[in-house]
Order: sequence, then structure tokens, then C-alpha cells
Amino acid sequence: MAPITITAREFLRKSCNVCCLNRTIPARLTDVEYFVAKSVSRKEVPLKDWNKYYHDHEVEIATGRVQILDMPEAQAKEVAAVAAQTDGIIFHLWPDGAKAPNGVVGHPQSVGHKHRTK
Repeated sequence: MAPITITAREFLRKSCNVCCLNRTIPARLTDVEYFVAKSVSRKEVPLKDWNKYYHDHEVEIATGRVQILDMPEAQAKEVAAVAAQTDGIIFHLWPDGAKAPNGVVGHPQSVGHKHRTK
């Protein structure tokens, strides 16, 4: 699988934001990830569904796999700190290796995902 390119923008100031992910150039919109404030996702999403579809961005950032490439390092650290206050849910829209999307939507999980118990 090709690496995911993430371009961060000033969008982490609301309770729900979106990040578009692509794996090729020119870009195909392969995935959409919503950044949802923990105060919203953990109140509104049943634990069973959260464990299946969501992941904690603080845990994901701690794995060292997240890089914000389109801004100075100090600013990227500020964005990461704000992102760490959110949970993510990914919608995979374009099957790997396919020449076109087929309508199937997947929900890949973060590599560092840890199930919550409450």
C-alpha cells in the first residue's frame, strides 16, 4: 500500500472537521477522515461502534506515524496538539488497485488503535 499524503490546514477549531486522504499523484480521493471532538464522539457514539470505527488521535500521534508536512515544525506541533483532542473515523472510498471506485465503503482502522472500555 502506498503511503498516505495528508495536507493539514487550519481546520481543527470546530467539533468536527474533515481530512481528505490520497495515495497517488495525481490525487484520487481514496479516503475521507473526520476529526470529531472527543467531547462529541464519546458522548454520541455507542462504545461498541466507537471501538469498531473510531480511533483516538492522541494514541495515533504517539505511535510516531503521523507527520504534518505542509507547515513549519513548531506550527505542526500545535496542530498535532489540537488533533490529539479528537477521535477519527475513516471512510475508504476507492479500493486499493482498482481503476475506479465501486461503491463499497470501508472503514480502515488506525495502526495504533486501542479499544476503549468506557
